[in-house]
Amino acid sequence: VSKKVRAQATNIIKLYAARSVMRRPPCKEDDQDFVDFCNMFQHQPTSDQLQCMEDVAKDMILRRQPMDRLLCGDVGFGKTEVAIRAVYRAVKNNRQVAFLAPTTILAAQHYRTLCKRLPEGINVELLRQTRSKTTMDAKERIANGEVHVIVGTHT
Repeated sequence: VSKKVRAQATNIIKLYAARSVMRRPPCKEDDQDFVDFCNMFQHQPTSDQLQCMEDVAKDMILRRQPMDRLLCGDVGFGKTEVAIRAVYRAVKNNRQVAFLAPTTILAAQHYRTLCKRLPEGINVELLRQTRSKTTMDAKERIANGEVHVIVGTHT
């Protein structure tokens, strides 16, 4: 095994060891406002989506450990809606959210979807990989807590 692979594995083990002792206050139980938000979804959720939404809700509401969940599924099977509900729940509990995507095109698509789905008053920013004044201003607004949701790529 190469030194780089061994170093990466060591870093991952250290990361998960640190995460295992992290604690955070759980989110509040979902209220009628959250139910109304969910009811605005234009489609009928599938049974798999409903199960995933329930699992995410339990992670956020019942656990004190930060959630570590990966949503997997084919294109068009509702992963974004599961994530949007988690984003809304987090923001309602005074948390900032980083919504990451593997490509800039998908990040831009998620940004548009979030802007359309989230209620007025929830500030969403698309962070691009540049050192422009716009990006620097966005980073400052994030640090100041003015931005609730930041959308970008994982790199």
